[in-house]
Amino acid sequence: RADCHSRSRARARHHSSGTDDAAPHSRIEWRDGTQSLPQWQQAVARAVGRIEAREAAAKAGSTRAWANFEQVVLQSLADGESALSTWQAQYQGWQSAQQALEATHTAASYARDRQQLGLEPALNSQRSEARQIQAQQSALAQHARALQAYVRVQLALGAWQP
Repeated sequence: RADCHSRSRARARHHSSGTDDAAPHSRIEWRDGTQSLPQWQQAVARAVGRIEAREAAAKAGSTRAWANFEQVVLQSLADGESALSTWQAQYQGWQSAQQALEATHTAASYARDRQQLGLEPALNSQRSEARQIQAQQSALAQHARALQAYVRVQLALGAWQP
């Protein structure tokens, strides 16, 4: 083993003395053979290229993951906004239906009173009560739609809770 080191030093001196045609920094000798500097540069370049390729792939994956996350967030915001506006419209519709129900209740009450006093035929009173029942059904249906819209709002906003 000592002979091997001394031979390497001798070769290194031989190279550094300028007796070889290659420049002293262009060849590196190892125990098992000689490898030129361009071969080392190529090996290093390939290794660096592989590292850069891995970094680029990781960055692309990270960028893709970020874009997917951003898309999910934007879609969730859009869903939440849509759910809120739908709930607002359904709630206003329910309030209108409640007002209509109160109006038909008042009209039916007056028609009953007038019919009992003999000022109107019974058919008018019955029609008025039928309109009241329809308004009540409409108000209940609108209330159900408003509740469903409210549930959609809660589901859309629930995605943001920890």
